[in-house]
Amino acid sequence: MSPTLKERAVGPIEAAMIAAASERRKRLYGLSPKPVVRHLPQPQPQPQAPLALLQWVPPQYPSAKRLATAKGRKLIMEVAAKHRLNWRELVGPVRSRGVVTARHEAAFRLVVELGFSYPKAGRMLGNRDHSTIIASCRRYAQMAPDVAEAWQAHVDCETADRVHKRERAIRLYVEDGLTPGQISVRVHSSPTAVSKWISELSKDETWLSPLSPNCTDSGDVLGH
Repeated sequence: MSPTLKERAVGPIEAAMIAAASERRKRLYGLSPKPVVRHLPQPQPQPQAPLALLQWVPPQYPSAKRLATAKGRKLIMEVAAKHRLNWRELVGPVRSRGVVTARHEAAFRLVVELGFSYPKAGRMLGNRDHSTIIASCRRYAQMAPDVAEAWQAHVDCETADRVHKRERAIRLYVEDGLTPGQISVRVHSSPTAVSKWISELSKDETWLSPLSPNCTDSGDVLGH
């Protein structure tokens, strides 16, 4: 085998040439490059929220319907405690005199004091019919004069509200030509009641149907 460059003897001329080449290499390229060290970005600490804020839970506000139902249950429990009864006896099928009297009082207070409708009061008192609640209120109103006055005021208010809703429903039907479903949303009444009011238009001489020949092309109603 032939000896390598390092193994064979190097003369003075070759040594000078090697040294000159080394100098040129250093002058052109500099020293041997240093290894590149990449500094990765360190993760920044995230701001921590206070412990009280982490443990805070947003309040849950109950709806108006749930609040009304809670008030109704509280009233029924008050009436039951007043008559020394429990909840099941008051809303159950028991028809003894004491239980029936307490049930009449609960129905009356639900309707007059809390403003519950007759169907809703019936649902609160064991899913009873609205006609049963009306009869209970009338019977309880006969027990004392002040109770009778409160019941009469409630009935008068209901009558005035019903008349106002009927007049507004008829005006929406005659003047605006709305359907019973649209009118029921406007006057906050059932479509059945609105349809009944509209069917009574033929018996009422003070109102005209939109299809009447006396109506002008612009939609004005004549003959009021």
